[in-house]
Amino acid sequence: MNQMLHIPVLRWGQPYTSIDVDPVVHFSTGEPIASVSRANGGLIQRDMRKAARAREVLREIPIDDLIARAGKAGELYMNATLPIGDGSQSPEEFARAQSASTGLPERMCRANMKKNGFVLAEMRRILDSLTRGLALDVLSTGHGEERGVPISYQAQSPVVGLVLPSNSPGVHTLWLPVIPLQIGLVLKPGPQEPWTPYRMAEAFFQAGIPREAISIYPGGGDVGAAVLDSCGRNLIFGGTPTVDRYRGNPHVQAHGPGFSKILLGDDQVDRWEEFLDVMVDSCLPQQRTRLHQLLGRLGEPPHARDCRRAGEAAGRGAAAAAGPSRCQPGRVHRPWCCRRDRAGDRRRRQSSGRHRCHRRSSQRRAPPRQAGDGRCTCCRPSSIATRPRRRSRRRNTCSRS
Repeated sequence: MNQMLHIPVLRWGQPYTSIDVDPVVHFSTGEPIASVSRANGGLIQRDMRKAARAREVLREIPIDDLIARAGKAGELYMNATLPIGDGSQSPEEFARAQSASTGLPERMCRANMKKNGFVLAEMRRILDSLTRGLALDVLSTGHGEERGVPISYQAQSPVVGLVLPSNSPGVHTLWLPVIPLQIGLVLKPGPQEPWTPYRMAEAFFQAGIPREAISIYPGGGDVGAAVLDSCGRNLIFGGTPTVDRYRGNPHVQAHGPGFSKILLGDDQVDRWEEFLDVMVDSCLPQQRTRLHQLLGRLGEPPHARDCRRAGEAAGRGAAAAAGPSRCQPGRVHRPWCCRRDRAGDRRRRQSSGRHRCHRRSSQRRAPPRQAGDGRCTCCRPSSIATRPRRRSRRRNTCSRS
């Protein structure tokens, strides 16, 4: 991109330029890439008075036509140069900007584009799977018949609110079927990844989807909270505290962090070299992103050495393929190396204020799990070997009478 873009708030399809703006910066250098208008809670609450209109304009269009327009939107999203803010973006510029702000490799950005395009192209089959073959006219009329039994359908909310992440553009496939289901979209994009929601919204508009069906509200945490409070049904992506905060809330579906693991059983751990390519491919695509990834290779103590060798080899292979990076593979962590059942250890811990082990502590041997700077944080690949916990033997303290 030759000049820095300014991306406005999208209020039911109409651009709105705010006085307050937030920069989108390069994940490594901190150089500004674009500026984004910042929404606020009052603005969202005022706009939600028109949320029913989003569903009304979509119900005026048959679902079959919406599916066809979604397929056309997928083609535009993949191949066309689309407007964004006060400029435009080609597919190559889109992948380059997304890579610069999130730290994802450009090839992974293009792979996510293909995944989104595939979902839009196969929307009819996806809706058939989601509804278990339900006739689509039931979604429009609210009633019908299935296997000779009368059924009814009622939307719980005219719009769906989504608080989207910055570190994983692949999750956008979850909200693409919402428009063909004749439900409006209220999107709060991630601070460093506004590119996909805006490009997808513009592709929908040019394919014939009414502009009144989509709103996009960039901003901070207060904006995300306002979206969740204003919409009847919501989807949010975040860390473990986010999942805990909304656990049990029927209006919010929270998606927490992914803890990816590779499991090598006792019968396969001796053949770990045969699976090295799979392990490297699992580590490599998420290098230099904010997604915290834990790769565990589990095996019993007789195979712990093979597990560690496999984990370290996969980490070295991923680091070598990715090139120079702050996120280098970590050392092996063995949870069972630290025993706390000896009285001497307890006395030393009480006297020094910290735990000391009669063997080398894994915490001293292993480097920090996280690496990076304030803009980009990732976890080093590591290996974990475990064994069943041994039950402590209790002495018989009963005395004979």
